Amino acid sequence: SRAQHSSQLRKFLGRAKNRQETFHGRLKSFKVLGERFRNNGRSTREKLDLHKTCVEAVCVIVQYDLENGSPLFDI
Repeated sequence: SRAQHSSQLRKFLGRAKNRQETFHGRLKSFKVLGERFRNNGRSTREKLDLHKTCVEAVCVIVQYDLENGSPLFDI
């Protein structure tokens, strides 16, 4: 339980959670995760593959941004 953790650890965990939420917010800004994914896949497998490709592309763009000018804050 969090109550058992030291104040310092609770603050660290809070910063880590906020950092993770900042990252998720950047992914969501592409609306890939926040809206229904529509595509022209014919089979379920093809639709899943297209969705995976799209999410991976967004992750690469966000990672590039993190490494080239917009890093997440330090925890």
